[in-house]
Amino acid sequence: MSKPRILVVQDYFLPAYKGGGSLRTVVNIIDRLSGDFDFDVLARDRDQGDSEPFPDLSDGWTRRDGCRVRYLPPHRINPSGLRRAAAESDYELIYFNSFFSRFTVWLLTLRRLGMLPDRPVLLAPRGELAANTLRLKRRKKAIYIRLARLLGLYRGITWHASSESEREEIRRLFDGPVEIGADLAARPPDPTALPSPPAKRPGELRLVFLSRLARKKNLGRAIELAGRASGDIVFDIYGTAEDPAYLAECEALIRRLPSNVRCTYRGPISYEKVHETLAGYHVFLFPTLNENFGHVILEALLARLPVVLSDQTFWRDLESKGAGFDLPLADDAGFDSALRTFVEMDQTRYDELSRGALALAHAYLNDPEPVADQREMFRRCLGKTA
Repeated sequence: MSKPRILVVQDYFLPAYKGGGSLRTVVNIIDRLSGDFDFDVLARDRDQGDSEPFPDLSDGWTRRDGCRVRYLPPHRINPSGLRRAAAESDYELIYFNSFFSRFTVWLLTLRRLGMLPDRPVLLAPRGELAANTLRLKRRKKAIYIRLARLLGLYRGITWHASSESEREEIRRLFDGPVEIGADLAARPPDPTALPSPPAKRPGELRLVFLSRLARKKNLGRAIELAGRASGDIVFDIYGTAEDPAYLAECEALIRRLPSNVRCTYRGPISYEKVHETLAGYHVFLFPTLNENFGHVILEALLARLPVVLSDQTFWRDLESKGAGFDLPLADDAGFDSALRTFVEMDQTRYDELSRGALALAHAYLNDPEPVADQREMFRRCLGKTA
């Protein structure tokens, strides 16, 4: 018996690695649910920020990692190119993984004009409708949202929220049914293969930030927080600099740091090197403006790193769980106290929090509910019963 086919629309797909959490979410969905559904993926033919396509691509559908992928060059990411590519897939459901992506905008416009098959639509904004995120490039986003509502581009679709808070963010702007399904993580790794953090001595702290270098991720605030910490501080930054102007601002902040803080931007790393890299640090510092999930936070917890986060992520009540701190963005004193706690911490206490971080990661990875919830969400959108 053939499986239902889902057309996944995603800006970046493997072997891309710079696209952040949305990319990892889609990869994990396909990995976890390919036994229940057939997946076709429409994506760009290159990684984020790259001028050259992936090598050895054919002009057609390619099988890889449990799905079929159609990689599109920039000159085909337009109404005619996207309509032609979508027509090559006999899909029963189309699943968008961005609100503002050009893929999403053009395909929904074609749908509104009756130029796509009449199929169910599921759209995951991936945190793009959060208030803190909408403040970035506010005017441009507000104009598009007003125009999209006026034209009815999102009429008749189903929304996919990763949490109750994201459902409320969607409902502030749009009507229509909203499904809730937490983002899926990768399959649990072998615990014996996970590296251990370095030795922890009082007065010393190795901090790490790993994410796309975009204003939403709030790297500038992280640099300022590290600069207020006492003790011998190492702060290394990894990620793709997708906004050169913002990178320049952050580099200016780095140059003004006090002498006790050694801060270095080390560039992007591939997904395969994430655990190995994180294992060289004590604490993951991430005062992000908003994350509807935060895959990199889970990766840090898996690497046994306690985390210091804003309270704008899926990962909450961390202090009570013995895995770190989640704090309001405006709470300077709270962030200062959290970093001071880690600077002064000895090995015994650090080991307790390191174990707490790993336990929290395993609790999420071994929970069967997120996978079951997403399976049933797709079935409901396809009009099938559980």
